[in-house]
Amino acid sequence: MEIIGHRGARSEAPENTMMGFLYLQSLGIHSVEVDLHLSRDFEVMVIHDATVDRTTNQSGKVFQYGANELEQMDARGEEWQHIASSADSGVPLLRKLLKRWPNLESIQLEVKSPDRAHYEILGNGLITICQHFNLSGTITSSDTEFLQHLHGTQCPLSLGYIAETMEPDPIHTALQYQCKYLIPKWDLCHSALVDEAHEKGLIVSAWTVNDPEAFFKLENLGVDSVITDQPSKLLALTAPSSTSP
Repeated sequence: MEIIGHRGARSEAPENTMMGFLYLQSLGIHSVEVDLHLSRDFEVMVIHDATVDRTTNQSGKVFQYGANELEQMDARGEEWQHIASSADSGVPLLRKLLKRWPNLESIQLEVKSPDRAHYEILGNGLITICQHFNLSGTITSSDTEFLQHLHGTQCPLSLGYIAETMEPDPIHTALQYQCKYLIPKWDLCHSALVDEAHEKGLIVSAWTVNDPEAFFKLENLGVDSVITDQPSKLLALTAPSSTSP
């Protein structure tokens, strides 16, 4: 079962920063989930919230700032102030992240309910960036209108539906927009859901998995990958000496 770093390694390094992504690489993990928003100058930025308040030393909406301004911010967040800031502690551009990760194996590009006026700009931006780096990334979202837009444009990148609840039906919704990935909250996973998803040709990637018991449960269910805040912790569970409880 593949281990995917959530926002890099959210509980082990500053989230969605080059610091965190370099740390994840140091673990030997080259699969990652990132969150995306547009800057004022329409660059694709790697940041979870629509505002910079929680994770940086500034305030306001991401879209109020230019890419260069976002890069210069201190995005370590309050819990990582004990780590020295550097050029790698700002809000990164997606294209610069990919440039510094040549051996990246897989990336889930999560889009958080964008402004409808930005659907085309963001979608085209992701396609252009991934094609430039010859990367077959997956655009993921819980926003079905955005997925519908991408499906309607015959997006060349694979799509993933993020399911937070069982309503609407996760599998039906994923198939409706021709998604390749079903990305359910981990506690939604049960044998019938995983088996049906696989029968319908979907890849199941569960989030957010930090507990060993949950990890082994999902592995036994046949889940394809897990997204985690604690990649080193889960990586240790895959060591030869580790056994399922």
